[in-house]
Amino acid sequence: MEKKDEEVRQEMLELQMIEERLQSLIERCTLEIEDETKNLKKYKGALENVLKESDCLSEVDNSRICSLHRIVERKANRIVLMKEFLSDLEYVNSVRSQVGYDKC
Repeated sequence: MEKKDEEVRQEMLELQMIEERLQSLIERCTLEIEDETKNLKKYKGALENVLKESDCLSEVDNSRICSLHRIVERKANRIVLMKEFLSDLEYVNSVRSQVGYDKC
């Protein structure tokens, strides 16, 4: 009986550790999305300024516009992927709660 109790206790500790790591990962992803969104806004603002100031005829301006556009596009795609990942993590967390693992 003690062996079974020890196994149950060990499983509870493992589940608690998984829950803590999952919650930590959700928090880190949320913060990273916020940071990436701020950076995206900065680059988008820089791109808008270059477009306003540029006559779009010089190669330097066009090169800068293309570079900023690629950065904005990559950052936006990264944010979308991170939000999808965060959504999946939150789903796993909610399913875990519904199943009742946290009540062991």
